[in-house]
Amino acid sequence: MTNEYREELDAIKDEIATISKVSHEYETYLKTKAIRIRDIIIGILLFFLVTSNVAWIIYESQFETVTETTEAITTFEDVTQTADNGGDNTIIGGDYNGNAEN
Repeated sequence: MTNEYREELDAIKDEIATISKVSHEYETYLKTKAIRIRDIIIGILLFFLVTSNVAWIIYESQFETVTETTEAITTFEDVTQTADNGGDNTIIGGDYNGNAEN
């Protein structure tokens, strides 16, 4: 091999090395960009998770929790009505007890 060919071959090797470095740098840039986007998305999702949990706690805290039970006092009124055909209809506290004859 002559000197000319050797110099030409070295120049081609240098170009290949330069192209490899550029492609490696570009690949590294793309990976870094993808990682940055992933981290931003994870941060946004964590923010929404925490925000929704806080909103749920605030929503639930507006209702009182009953710790003791109270007995309801109800009064019933007895109403008796005599039907025209001789039977009695009695309404006690909203329940109908009747023996009206048809």
